[in-house]
Amino acid sequence: MKYKMLIMVVGAVLAMAPAYGGYVTDDFESYSAVSEMTNKNWKMDGVVSLVADNAPGTAGSQAVEMLNTTIAAMPTLYQTAIDTTNKTSVSIEFDYKADNCLGSPNLRTLADGSVMTTQMQMGYSATDTHLYVYHGTGYATGPSLVLGDWYHFTVELFPDDTFEVGVTDSGSVDYTTGNLPFKGGTFLDTNKFYYRFSSGKLGGSYTLDNVNVSAVPEPATMGLFGLGGLATLLIRRFHI
Repeated sequence: MKYKMLIMVVGAVLAMAPAYGGYVTDDFESYSAVSEMTNKNWKMDGVVSLVADNAPGTAGSQAVEMLNTTIAAMPTLYQTAIDTTNKTSVSIEFDYKADNCLGSPNLRTLADGSVMTTQMQMGYSATDTHLYVYHGTGYATGPSLVLGDWYHFTVELFPDDTFEVGVTDSGSVDYTTGNLPFKGGTFLDTNKFYYRFSSGKLGGSYTLDNVNVSAVPEPATMGLFGLGGLATLLIRRFHI
């Protein structure tokens, strides 16, 4: 009888545990052709290609290059939707290098609805080489970035409809915006990792590597995970 009760408890705990999906960790090393990237839910427009390049201090030798060759097909690389239900934050990390800044690339997270609403946006200025981060009340001016150098970016999205951007390199750059308000949308809207060129200028060449998109569950959800682990131990203990 106690075993049946234990089975019922375990079943209830596992049924309550949320399903996770839509997140990605990708260093682009496993692809022999760019078309294979669709297997990890990448979507792309324009000229996107695999190149023999890699962010310093990381494993591998391959990254993704976006080349702006025509105004009609500006390169776009983005992920399928991320469900933010029961999450306390969403983190987007990636390594980035501009080889020729003529297209002012940007990263956006979008509220996924009938009309895409930009939650946050940052861009690399082709005019003065600075990073600009756009938010609900204006923009923040970040550090000057050097063409051909790799930078590591972190973007955190929070449920109070704010975000934070950080950028570091192997040298002197160590910049954080602090919390900024969303440009639009809310955290509970589905998010997308959306990297694209915001300008129609030709000749821009940009490289992206080591993309990691993750989320932190709410404390109550973490408690369910703990119960699930306990249930698993009980199953093993009683050989159910």
